[in-house]
Amino acid sequence: MKGIRSMKPLARKNDVIVEELPGETVVFDKRNNKVHCLNSIALTVWENANGKRSVADLARIVSAESGNPCEESVIESAIEQLAEAGLIKAGITEKLLSRREVGRKLALAGSCAALVATITAPTPAKASSQDPTGWHTAHRSAGWSWPAQTGTH
Repeated sequence: MKGIRSMKPLARKNDVIVEELPGETVVFDKRNNKVHCLNSIALTVWENANGKRSVADLARIVSAESGNPCEESVIESAIEQLAEAGLIKAGITEKLLSRREVGRKLALAGSCAALVATITAPTPAKASSQDPTGWHTAHRSAGWSWPAQTGTH
């Protein structure tokens, strides 16, 4: 674990749009058309991961901003999830704690287990479709259309 704790992650801040909401921050990644919801811990880690701060440094910053103690394992999990989302370069070479183990520690600390939640944003064609699945738009472009309605209800 010593190698993980001495890493100095670097956040990727280009090609993203950030929107702060009550209780979370939404980051839209223009590179892969994904939306990431960051809780306050993940946001603090992401904002402060400058390639010079260690996991211990980030834990101290999170503790200071939240007013609650923060274990390094929670920071490691945030880094892992941010790295999976493509928002941070972590240089992780060792296995971190499982999400279940971190979830147990977060529950004891009174925090939520999901630090980063990711969804794929719809393409403009799907977003403008009246069919939320985008199925109609995709098939209309292939020459298919909805059958004409034969009567009213």
